[in-house]
Amino acid sequence: MNYYESIHNQNFDSLIHLLTDNAELNLQSVGVGTKQDAQVLFQKQYDYLKEEINEIKVFHRFEDDRNLVIEYDILLNNTFDLPAVVIATKEGEKFSSLRTYHSVYPITEGHEFRATFLEGQIELTEPTEVVNYFKSIAVGSTENTMKTLSFEENVYFREPAGWRWNHKSKEGL
Repeated sequence: MNYYESIHNQNFDSLIHLLTDNAELNLQSVGVGTKQDAQVLFQKQYDYLKEEINEIKVFHRFEDDRNLVIEYDILLNNTFDLPAVVIATKEGEKFSSLRTYHSVYPITEGHEFRATFLEGQIELTEPTEVVNYFKSIAVGSTENTMKTLSFEENVYFREPAGWRWNHKSKEGL
């Protein structure tokens, strides 16, 4: 699946062909629906992004027997990037659900709340490091915040504006 590439090229049929008859769609800033609504939803996604996209890059792709997850870094025509994720649930060779995530800030410079769809389905426990990190930034303690961080080579912080604004190493953070 090449979700954003297909949307940008208005190749909606290639995406619709990948959906099961009962597929559920939940597209950030566009709406929810079923396979029967896909053409309209994909057109809305195209209309929402058509003047915004400069380049589409796949940042990371994960696939197993049940899911496909694609992380995108979409370079916009403005000064921001649009980090985006597509999560698709597999049913054989097709997909029974498709959900997209991205911040609306790089496009609208505002925020939009979106409820989780996993509420009550799984129990998450935040690691102690994460709890301590948020406690430290809540009280404004740079020193304690820095103590919670790892400075290994593959660790970075990405700002909401996109991948071009990431910080590595103790000095960078």
